[in-house]
Amino acid sequence: MDAFPLVTIEWMDARVAKGGWVNIGEYEPSLITCRSVGFVVSETDDLIALASTLNSAGQSMPTVVIPKAWIVSRRLLARTDLIGDIANGIS
Repeated sequence: MDAFPLVTIEWMDARVAKGGWVNIGEYEPSLITCRSVGFVVSETDDLIALASTLNSAGQSMPTVVIPKAWIVSRRLLARTDLIGDIANGIS
């Protein structure tokens, strides 16, 4: 397996208006800010996929896919090489 960077991403997400009837003249739409931490298991020009758990069989779970247009900030936390971790025992 290749190394998977560990990152934290702050991103904007859609949200549902409060339940029930809403007075259109008083409604103030807004987005919600999310923060996700995980291993980058896939990345393209348009999206990034983060997994919170990786195993020795080369699998990940769960994985969240975030459109890059929604990303506010991204910070590298660490790098890990799973081959080395598995050979030395994950701790």
